[in-house]
Amino acid sequence: MPQNINDFQPIKGRRAYEEIAANIREMVVSGKIAVGDKLPAERELAERLGVGRNVLREALRSLETVGLLEMKRGKWGGAFVTSGPSSVVSEQMTDLLRMGGVSYASVIEARIWIGEVVVRAACLRHAADDVRALEDNIDAVEKLFNEGRMVEKTQKNIEFHDILARATGNPTLVILMKSLTDMAAYFARNIGPDPASTTIRSRRLFMKAFVARDVEGAVKEMEASLRRLQAVHVDLASRHHQPARTPAKRAALARKAAVAKKAAPAKRPVKRVTKN
Repeated sequence: MPQNINDFQPIKGRRAYEEIAANIREMVVSGKIAVGDKLPAERELAERLGVGRNVLREALRSLETVGLLEMKRGKWGGAFVTSGPSSVVSEQMTDLLRMGGVSYASVIEARIWIGEVVVRAACLRHAADDVRALEDNIDAVEKLFNEGRMVEKTQKNIEFHDILARATGNPTLVILMKSLTDMAAYFARNIGPDPASTTIRSRRLFMKAFVARDVEGAVKEMEASLRRLQAVHVDLASRHHQPARTPAKRAALARKAAVAKKAAPAKRPVKRVTKN
């Protein structure tokens, strides 16, 4: 629903756009503005705040960047409060991985640690819909594996952890897990998919413990699966990062081989001995 213009107070300060952004954040946190609410029209809001439209737009853009607002165009467009900045957090974490700000070893370690917390909470809190979603995911992974669609299979495998996080009912765990699974997906795209079917068997075993709410059994199976994947990923990464032979390198090796061949002593023809 559109937000009441009277909830907004005139802005006074040097960096007006920062104060506007801070005030909108506070209104969201306090519940004055709810997820899905539409902010007042830009012209009306700028007049109410006592700032120029350019200043207001800068504030709205900053909130859009962090995922607090979504800007929609068209007749029914405007600035809408979003459900949360999980995608923004995920993108920032993946950028750190790309730039070397974090190592993949630390990502794997975090997946194991946070994964245990997620499994424990999901085991105790899951509903029937969560179980169906997880089992559907495993079936889809098995189908993709049988069809040889390994890249899609790997992506679907990774999505299993996001479904599991949603089963906890904890938005913070959902955001943390999403950032980790997006980094795992980025890594998999660069080194190639896991070609084995071991994960499928492990997931079936995991689900038996999960459905029975056997927390320790589910945790043990998930940790074993992640540690196996850790070994696979390390192996794939080591092969992936072997220095490639550039055209110049291949040409140099060819010249070296030609020189060695020319320098080698000529082989004398073998005389055949005939018997009289």
